[in-house]
Amino acid sequence: MNFLAHSLSKNENGSKIKYLGTSEGTKRELEENYKLPLLSQALLKWYSYFPESSKDLMFHWTNDFYIIGMENLMIALEGYRFIREGEHWKDFSKEMKWNSDWIVISSWSGNPIIADISKVEMPIYYDYVGEEFSPRLLVDSLEKFDYFLSVWLDKHDDRYFKSGEYQSDFYELMEMEWNI
Repeated sequence: MNFLAHSLSKNENGSKIKYLGTSEGTKRELEENYKLPLLSQALLKWYSYFPESSKDLMFHWTNDFYIIGMENLMIALEGYRFIREGEHWKDFSKEMKWNSDWIVISSWSGNPIIADISKVEMPIYYDYVGEEFSPRLLVDSLEKFDYFLSVWLDKHDDRYFKSGEYQSDFYELMEMEWNI
């Protein structure tokens, strides 16, 4: 299950990916108040293949598709499970129907891509921000997600991004590819 890691290493010095930092203050506040569930061995192994597993990774041509770095998994739950109310953080898992075994491992246009770490095969779900929260199955395993992302990275040829702008049907085309 290291298809994506292989693709990352091939493209690390190119223009397809870039690594990002994170808000240390928010990260520290969340880690002081909450704990992530125990991460599965499969997820830990997946991250171990990445060249810079601690940093968020952006697929550069999308300008909005991220793989969340392993050290940023807690902060990735901000706005989904953990929400700031005034000066304090609140766990909204019950109100939002957020399963405590869900980890946001990726984000696409601000929409969460969620791994269910309670299941061995680790199914991957997605949802749209701003709608009633009801995650949909994207793929039935982390391994398939990994494979799809590696193919997407290797085969990207700027056909969705031309002259500095996305084609008007970019999101519809990408969602069709994800569903295939």
